[in-house]
Amino acid sequence: MLRTILLAAGLGLAVPAIAQNAPSVENPGRYQISPDEDGFVRLDTESGALSHCGRQDGVWRCAPLAEGSDLSGEVAGLKARIGELTAEVTQLRERIATLEARPATEPKPEAEAPEAEEEGSEFDQALSFFDELMQRFLDMVRELKKADEPPRSI
Repeated sequence: MLRTILLAAGLGLAVPAIAQNAPSVENPGRYQISPDEDGFVRLDTESGALSHCGRQDGVWRCAPLAEGSDLSGEVAGLKARIGELTAEVTQLRERIATLEARPATEPKPEAEAPEAEEEGSEFDQALSFFDELMQRFLDMVRELKKADEPPRSI
């Protein structure tokens, strides 16, 4: 009798816990499974990957599926690209760390300084040239105005 009561109490506590972890209609869980002729097809709802699962030599195994063509080449290409990008990110992080570790008083590389001076001097030269050109133009306008004015009598 006591055993029956304990069993009923245990089931009463276990059922709500199982119901909480069970997938609902609103949240079906990570995998959706559909029966197949020789096993089942598993859809990973997070990654979108399809796998065919079947029994081989008494062991259940799942292998990735490709729709219409073999995607293993594309997957390998994507994995290679991910590897390249990971290496590039690592190099960039190291470069940033090196640049941030450089003392603030360290002089700029010499290649940058002369370039900035040349641009400044070219700009100054162009500005002075246009200033002189404008002065000459204004002098010519004054000369023409004087030529058009009738002579003043005193």
